[in-house]
Formats: sequence, C-alpha cells, structure tokens
Amino acid sequence: MPEYGFIDAIAKYGPTWYAGREATTYYNAFAAMPSLHFGWTVLFGIMFYRTGNLPLRVWGMLYPTLTFFAITMTGNHYVIDAIAGGLLMLSSFLLYEALRRYGGNLRPL
Repeated sequence: MPEYGFIDAIAKYGPTWYAGREATTYYNAFAAMPSLHFGWTVLFGIMFYRTGNLPLRVWGMLYPTLTFFAITMTGNHYVIDAIAGGLLMLSSFLLYEALRRYGGNLRPL
C-alpha cells in the first residue's frame, strides 16, 4: 500500500531474491490472516506474565505490544490480522486451560 506510505521493506532494502518469482515457493502470500506473528507473542506474553517475576511480567506486556506495532507499522499485517491472531491464540489457551482443569470429568468419544 505505497499510496498510504507503506512499503515492502524486504523487497526494497533486503536481498534481491526476496522480490523474485523464485521466492514465491517459500512463502504463502495469502496466509497473513490471522497473524500468528502476533498470536504467538500473545501466548508467550501470557506465559511470561503468569510467572510472577516482575521483569518477566513487564516483558509479557511489552512483547505483544511491540510486535503488534512492528507488524502493522511495517505493513506486513493489517490490524484485523493481529486481532484475529491474538483472539485465536487466546481462545486456544483458554480452551487448553479449561480442558486441563476439568479434563478429569471428560469421557473419551
């Protein structure tokens, strides 16, 4: 979206092979939704925050926040991609916690 001031920094400043047709086999241009770059940082942020260690708790808040700004300001993801990735990872974590806590009452299918 160069009309809005976003550029593809890898294509412009990175190695030239990233912009070539040969590189298209190494990535999926349509896999930006949801943003798992952000989703993973939400999961790690939760884990860091739950340690109780003050520096890790602070990092647990900063890490997802900084990643959010990095992926949106560089134009690699839209804001909605990050929101979806964060919600996906948060819901997965909550499901895991519920199954772990109440798993003893579950019966196999």
